[in-house]
Amino acid sequence: MSLEQAKSLVLTLLVLLSFMLTWGLWTYQPQYETLDDRAYLQEVIIGDKRSLVDILQPELVIFHENKEHYGLRDPEVFQAFAESVSEWKLKSVEDVSDSISSVGISSFIRQDNSVEFVFLADIPGQLFAEAFEIDDEIVIEQVDRMLLKWPNQTQDKVAIYLISSAQESVLKTTFATNGIDYLANYRANVSEYPKYFGHKIDENKYTYLPVSHLSVPKLTYSAQLISPIEFKNALFNNPSSVKQFTSDTGERTFTNSSSALEVFQNEMMMRYINPVNKQTSEMTSSDVIYSGIEFMNDHSGWTDNYRIDNYDHPTQTINYRMIVGELPVFDLKNITDHVLIEQKVRNGMVYEYTRSLINLRFKLENGRVQVDVPSGYDVLRAISSEIPNFDETKLENITIGYEFDPVGNQTAVIQFNPVWFIQYNGLWRKVQIEEDSSEQGGSVIGLEQNQDNFYFNVSHP
Repeated sequence: MSLEQAKSLVLTLLVLLSFMLTWGLWTYQPQYETLDDRAYLQEVIIGDKRSLVDILQPELVIFHENKEHYGLRDPEVFQAFAESVSEWKLKSVEDVSDSISSVGISSFIRQDNSVEFVFLADIPGQLFAEAFEIDDEIVIEQVDRMLLKWPNQTQDKVAIYLISSAQESVLKTTFATNGIDYLANYRANVSEYPKYFGHKIDENKYTYLPVSHLSVPKLTYSAQLISPIEFKNALFNNPSSVKQFTSDTGERTFTNSSSALEVFQNEMMMRYINPVNKQTSEMTSSDVIYSGIEFMNDHSGWTDNYRIDNYDHPTQTINYRMIVGELPVFDLKNITDHVLIEQKVRNGMVYEYTRSLINLRFKLENGRVQVDVPSGYDVLRAISSEIPNFDETKLENITIGYEFDPVGNQTAVIQFNPVWFIQYNGLWRKVQIEEDSSEQGGSVIGLEQNQDNFYFNVSHP
């Protein structure tokens, strides 16, 4: 082979090699490892985590003894019951609705030797199965109260009843008598608790109201605003990629390519929006609420005490209400409610989350005074006689609660004033009761609502 032929061969080989290398570069696809978004997540602790039992705490505990009804607001009663049940796994559940219908649910519940847990809202029955580890499927859709009945001398187990007043449904299960030994001290002291009477709201629902005036503390708390940056770091998968925009009014929005965190009302409120595909599978009410609680626990979002206030299944919307001093809190002065946490769920994911950024810090003892809250009879007299065109079928609830009242329109100090509230025609309204300074004495009762701002007055001795 001549020198020229050898050069041509080498050149040809180099051209072929170059072509092969170029083709390899064009077609090469490296096998990258998939990066889990959760690798970005940081452990951000904003508040606390809550158990299902914490969120299911009843509003009121009623002891039925000696033809009287005694009320107590103490979370330890229900907490101790839940702990006892966890040690005695509940197994069989029996539907006893038909056997109780002959006497009526309200009459059955108010029989002696029993304790009743009254909940702030209707709770999906299956949540109780999960909270108390009941093996059987709970066939009752909503539960608004739970009843414990002490056994007679021929029985050795305590009967537990899950009750839906609206459905007129009652489920029964039992567990060992020593599981509620802790209640003996409460029963021994029932005469020290305020007496209550049952008031029928409609055909299938009733409530308990105090027979006499109650002395309830007016509370004052210091408070602070939670930085929205904490929620940005907790709710976005990759906080470093989140951009901030400020509107002409000074309101901030944090956003990435898919989610947004809006901060408004002088940075006292926030709304997190994380779009989710249209509903692809039907979820039970208990699954939706459980998803909401898990979402809160994932970022330790329980900054104060909250309990389930309302659940709307068609829209899968959950509302949690702030609880202070074991009383529900209401904010009727502001367009945006500072005492509710609202979640909207789809496909098991929270896609909208609205809440206050106000966080209570500690109680100011020098701001504590006792307020004389009128009896249930006083409130019923005022409501029934003075609401224009009063329609008792529109009265949904009556309760003592705290009014949320920032001092001087600021958030550094919050006052909580105990007053009566009613839920009428879908709206919560405050029943105002003021001492009458006239020579005849007595008091003035009025009704205020945050929508119409109407008042009425009635004097009584």
